Amino acid sequence: MDNSNKLFNKIIEKEKTNLTLNDETKDKTKQKILDGNFKPKFFEDIRISPLFENAAQEIYCVGTIESDNYLKIDKGKLEFMKTLLNITDGEKTIDEIDRTLSSIYAVSSYRQFFTMLGEYGLLKNYNLNRKSDMSIFSINLFQINIKKFCISIRRYVPALLAIFKMSYIFIFSLFLALIITNSIDITTMFETKNNSSFQTLILIFIYIVPSIVVHELSHMIVAINHNLTPKYIKYSLYMLIYPIIYVVIPGIYFLKREERIWVLSAGVIWNSFFMFVCIVVGNIFDLDLLKILAYSNLILIVINLIPFFLSDGYFILSNILKTSNMRKDFTLFIMSFTNKNIDRKKLFSNKFSIFYILMSLIFLIYGMYGVGVNAASTIYEFLASRSINLDGIYFLPISIFFSLLMFSVLMFTMNKNSK
Repeated sequence: MDNSNKLFNKIIEKEKTNLTLNDETKDKTKQKILDGNFKPKFFEDIRISPLFENAAQEIYCVGTIESDNYLKIDKGKLEFMKTLLNITDGEKTIDEIDRTLSSIYAVSSYRQFFTMLGEYGLLKNYNLNRKSDMSIFSINLFQINIKKFCISIRRYVPALLAIFKMSYIFIFSLFLALIITNSIDITTMFETKNNSSFQTLILIFIYIVPSIVVHELSHMIVAINHNLTPKYIKYSLYMLIYPIIYVVIPGIYFLKREERIWVLSAGVIWNSFFMFVCIVVGNIFDLDLLKILAYSNLILIVINLIPFFLSDGYFILSNILKTSNMRKDFTLFIMSFTNKNIDRKKLFSNKFSIFYILMSLIFLIYGMYGVGVNAASTIYEFLASRSINLDGIYFLPISIFFSLLMFSVLMFTMNKNSK
């Protein structure tokens, strides 16, 4: 046994590490443990790649582009995972692997460990039961396969990005010059003259749709430039409230941290470019349409940078802070209201986790209450149209009722999806 293996075992003994299910999975996983005669087989493209590096520890990603599933491990388990990948060929049973490696690595149960790997989607011949935060909390409305399209435009991507970079530098410089020379007033550059507030609001919602589509195409193009092949564009209803469009990019966690941030930031960068173009042209020629388009893109930028739901801002923040699973902790916190096996204390591992979960909860409550207010307003308007004037004192109770009803529907959907 070499020194690295001895060190690995010392780490295990010292921390009493059990290389099986993590705390969160133990709380909610009820699947049957694999039989010792099962022959585990990893996906052919499985690999290990650095995820985060900091002074405290190095974190690695074990994953596969084919199934687009990943497992986070620390440096202490790196050698063990490399050994396991080499010895697991689909021909050896779990018991045979156990006998081969038990004298080297202090793993309490290989059957339980391979079950965990299967639940993380890393085994090709395992019937996966585990579901992601997105699949539990959202309803997928439709998806478009864009893989062939991405492959067909790959040769043009470097030229497109080169043109975009030069255009961005030019328009941003022009925008700054106009601000400095007072040709554009920063306090009034979004104001329109020929539209009412209601008309402006309607136009914002209309124009924001193509901006969202191009936003996602920007993620796609930058991902292609980093030799990835986006697979789908999906449209889902997250938390039953927030409509979201996003690109599924298998392999993004295999990129370097800086490259991941660029891919994740691509949509916001595009929106800022288009916003500057619309501000400059719209203010020079006094075009209300372009001013509204500029404001629509500003709204998208702000929304996408809020990290307290599944947004670009969340993933960018995770990579900047070199952390992960913040949304998973929030998911488990919400699930703990109906699943008593989940220990909430373990979710509040540090002050930032507490802050993030509480802020996410505030955003969820705000969204639910917004649904309740809209429902109450609709009821009041419906009754008023039939000459029935309901006392305003009932507005708040009705809003709260529909908010709680929406939360109950969310919990029911979440529990149904998690099974």
